[in-house]
Amino acid sequence: MASAMARRLEGKTVVVTGASSGIGKATAIEFARTSPKNLKLILTARRIDTLKEIAAEITKEVGEGVKVLAVQLDVSKADQVRNFVSNLPEEFQEIDVLVNNAGLVKGVDKVGDIKENDIQVMMDTNVHGLINMTQAVLQSMRKRGESGAGDIINIGSIAGREGYPGGAIYCATKAAVRTFTDAIRKELIATRIRVMEIDPGQVETEFSVVRFYGDKSKADAVYKGVDPLTPADIAETVVFAAARPENVVIADMLIFPNHQHHNNIGSYSARPADNDFLFKDDVANDDTVTEDDQSDIGEEEFPGFDEAPVEETEEMQDVDISDAMDLDMDLTVELELNLQMDLEATVQAPLMNPDDRMFSIEERMVSGEQTADRHKWQPGSWRRRQKRQNLANNWQV
Repeated sequence: MASAMARRLEGKTVVVTGASSGIGKATAIEFARTSPKNLKLILTARRIDTLKEIAAEITKEVGEGVKVLAVQLDVSKADQVRNFVSNLPEEFQEIDVLVNNAGLVKGVDKVGDIKENDIQVMMDTNVHGLINMTQAVLQSMRKRGESGAGDIINIGSIAGREGYPGGAIYCATKAAVRTFTDAIRKELIATRIRVMEIDPGQVETEFSVVRFYGDKSKADAVYKGVDPLTPADIAETVVFAAARPENVVIADMLIFPNHQHHNNIGSYSARPADNDFLFKDDVANDDTVTEDDQSDIGEEEFPGFDEAPVEETEEMQDVDISDAMDLDMDLTVELELNLQMDLEATVQAPLMNPDDRMFSIEERMVSGEQTADRHKWQPGSWRRRQKRQNLANNWQV
């Protein structure tokens, strides 16, 4: 007997962009496995040969019940997207589910040094491509029944919720995806078209290879010492969202691996100065990249990092923020505050999320007209206040 999810997906036509690897490939396979008896899959990407191989793999695994169509498509090219639906075989033109997955990140430069081409590529793919695909498919969805029908599932990122150094443009594109998704959900509220967003945290795919212009050793270092999500983890949530009953909308989903609690991999140096962004100039200026590296590895999954483990030395030591909080470890950091009248005060504080730490310090900064004595640290009162704050914000930890 077919599962409830399989029955709800039967007979549907699903489009997955960026389907040649990563989350896109995993999503296509998961749809086929979930509803293997009667499903049409349209896989799009720039690497057509890879798509054909994936199509053959799916057919071999689940049989002829899933019809797979591989279509070469660069979502960053508006003219290709504009004619996408009309160029499909007639039996594939009535699209029920659109998974906007294609996306990428280029480089690690900070604002002021970001390459113009990197900006253009990210904007054209992550923002313009997603919007143009949505517009192209939405036209046919609106014509269904009395008020339209279909699912639009946008793959966002934790980067759309929290910015990080060295990723300003990528974060901006993901924030755009998030607000665009919210807006069209409200525009379509009177229809039967569901609009959903899934935001992954750190996922291990080829995503970081593109960011480092094809340098796999640097990409692998991002995931060293942690257990990130897999493309299959995200794919399962995509199919789950699409297979809900018609009146159920998974409007917004944020997915972290166990070690991650916000927009990094959860590890900071005990010395804030050492937490300058992982990527140094030799990485940011590494332009060794092949045409294949840039071609189609843009399946969207933000690895969720703005720091990386720092080698332990006599002067500093990596610590896990969540462990430090949970165990109430007596880790301390030394912070220098430059007051308005060049007054300096050295404070001691238990190590924690830097954002929380700085907020607490700023609370204690007073006008420069006052004396340095007023800036004396009160460890006991600070720690009690921090415990109360942690209890109140336990979901963030």
